[in-house]
Amino acid sequence: MPHPTSRLSSPCKVCATPTTYWCNRCHVIFYCTIHHAITDWPRHRRECISFQVSPPPTPVPTANVVPSVVRPPMSLPSGYTSRVRALLLKPSIEHVQYITIPYRVTFPTAFAEVTPEVGFYFTECEPQYTLYTKGLDGRVLRNPFQIWYCPNSFKRFSPVNHPVARLAHGLARKAWYGPVVILKYSGILRQSYWDVNEGDLAILSRYFAICH
Repeated sequence: MPHPTSRLSSPCKVCATPTTYWCNRCHVIFYCTIHHAITDWPRHRRECISFQVSPPPTPVPTANVVPSVVRPPMSLPSGYTSRVRALLLKPSIEHVQYITIPYRVTFPTAFAEVTPEVGFYFTECEPQYTLYTKGLDGRVLRNPFQIWYCPNSFKRFSPVNHPVARLAHGLARKAWYGPVVILKYSGILRQSYWDVNEGDLAILSRYFAICH
């Protein structure tokens, strides 16, 4: 039996438990058990076909499909592109905005590496990112955030990033002056992304108000 680290591993979509089994149809979403695959199927079936590089020529009636899980092959694919919902905060808008970011998944080792395409939102600088890994109670987040920004975001130039100030309820320690793009990882191993949603705003508010 091969050593567990010789296979691709990622958090289960339902419970975030590290697993080496993924959806047998799209080979993107991971589940630790077939029960969790079935539980998540009403949500996942809408994205399953879109994840496939070469969809079947005849559409499959997903309402009647029973999902299954299988281990990834030992010979891993060179990579693929997917999309995820992210958060955009920029000076030209008054409130946070949800956007769709494409990202590339590659396999330099047995573990996946994700690279989001955020350059479109940073036309005047080469963006860099920081990781936000602790929640409101100080505990490690099961789904860390990747926060992209301009290196000169804290230097005084106009216009001010008002969505950051609003998100921090006016308590931000520093004023931000450039665009910010926020993505959420699917687990602590940071091998994929999950959609950012409204429930994440309270956690991000703490980051801008206290942690930075």
